[in-house]
Amino acid sequence: MTHLTPEAKEAIIQRALLRGNKPLQQIALESNIGYSTLQKWLSQKKKDFPTFSQRRGRPPKGQGQTPPLQHLLATAGLDEESVSIYCREQGIHSFQLKQWQNELMTNDTTKKQSDNLLKELKILRNENKHLKKDLQRKDKALAETSALLILKKKADLIWGEHEDV
Repeated sequence: MTHLTPEAKEAIIQRALLRGNKPLQQIALESNIGYSTLQKWLSQKKKDFPTFSQRRGRPPKGQGQTPPLQHLLATAGLDEESVSIYCREQGIHSFQLKQWQNELMTNDTTKKQSDNLLKELKILRNENKHLKKDLQRKDKALAETSALLILKKKADLIWGEHEDV
């Protein structure tokens, strides 16, 4: 699925609105989008929904996101209503602010924990590697021993029991 830029979507909508007697199916086919998608975009345009570049949520590709710390600093002294207004303008949710604040507060401890977990993981992987090598060595020894035992039994059946004098 290809993602179109907001400008490309707007251009397709303008082509569809100024199509003359050209059918929408043909415009959708030429634009490599679904007919129902084009119909949805046109109905949203007619209902005065926000354009693609004005919508909330992730910013379009090429535009960097505002770091969470800047959002936290901007909303530091605001009351709940002002925070809600700010969040709507920026296209974020108020619960994200709380989540970012918690992450920033606990970042030092989680970094130490993750470092310890990585060290422990490395030790366990190394131990696992050595155990696998040991298991392979023992499997080979067992296979060799069983092969020798089978050969001895076959030799005894063919030539008889070996008597020590």
